[in-house]
Amino acid sequence: MTKGELLELWEALANPDGLEPSVKLGYAIERTRDRIRGEIQAIMATRKPPRAFEQYERERLKLVLKFAKKDEHGNPMVENQSYIFEPGTRLEYEVALDALIKEHKEAVELYQNQLEEWELLLKEPAESKLFLVPYSEVEKLALASEGRIKQAHMRAVYRMIDPKTAPELAEG
Repeated sequence: MTKGELLELWEALANPDGLEPSVKLGYAIERTRDRIRGEIQAIMATRKPPRAFEQYERERLKLVLKFAKKDEHGNPMVENQSYIFEPGTRLEYEVALDALIKEHKEAVELYQNQLEEWELLLKEPAESKLFLVPYSEVEKLALASEGRIKQAHMRAVYRMIDPKTAPELAEG
């Protein structure tokens, strides 16, 4: 399992909406969360942006607030994960943003490099060991959920199956 897969597992187990495991599986989930918590914290700590980039980000958000269209609460409006700009202000925003990026060039490049390193880190093998459960516990969960279980939850608990209890997993 890679660090990235471990992070996905953590996120799935941290948001158990709709997940109603047996006592045994619930115990295994909590033990797994305890076992991987330290590695997850270490992984996430490496993603924190440098202070110089945080300064750039504060100034970038000021630009967004200046040029973006706002809702009734004064918050910038977003559509398709992009800010919506007041008519005729998009070009002015982009010019100001380009100038800001040039002003903070080193900080932006430093953070871009950090993110590239982080992506490589996520591909490395994880060091944490999961608390394993018999296949029958995951099977009970799947049957009891009647198809309502989220895919992320099923992928997470599937990783926790003891391969000795499911021969097809031991082979693959």
